Amino acid sequence: MGFRSRMPTRIPFLTAQTKALRLARARQQHWTVDDWKHVAWSDESRFQLNRADGRVRVRRQHLESMDPKCQQGTVQARKGSVIVRGMSSWHDMGPMIRLDTTLTGNRYVSILSDHLHQSMSIGHSDRLGEFQQDNATPHWPKIITDSSRSNLPKLDTPDDHQNLQT
Repeated sequence: MGFRSRMPTRIPFLTAQTKALRLARARQQHWTVDDWKHVAWSDESRFQLNRADGRVRVRRQHLESMDPKCQQGTVQARKGSVIVRGMSSWHDMGPMIRLDTTLTGNRYVSILSDHLHQSMSIGHSDRLGEFQQDNATPHWPKIITDSSRSNLPKLDTPDDHQNLQT
């Protein structure tokens, strides 16, 4: 019949309210390519090193579970992936930073203070650059919003707190 066992395609869950907020913002902006040249984008990505996230499937019969062809090796926790954070803009790319731990609010502030200002000054020496983050949960604790309001140019985003990479 042509049917096979497959993992579902993963897409962000967007409520009707979130969609309306994003559409309203897009209509409000009416930005040109030149406008977008002043935006610096930043995000984290996780890379699997050995397919250790449990998403591999096999086709086997009931009694074949111990057949090496139907098994997958495992590694100890957190040794099967690496998380990196980077920043880019029309003008330049910022440093790629390896995150040895899960990103927390305090770690995010540390990364911003260590790398963001330098990257923004290189890519946007005219001081017209705006920093865009993806509204992921670690980016929103009080320590982040206070730090961001006081020192960083940041593009307005819908207040939906959803990671756009999901």
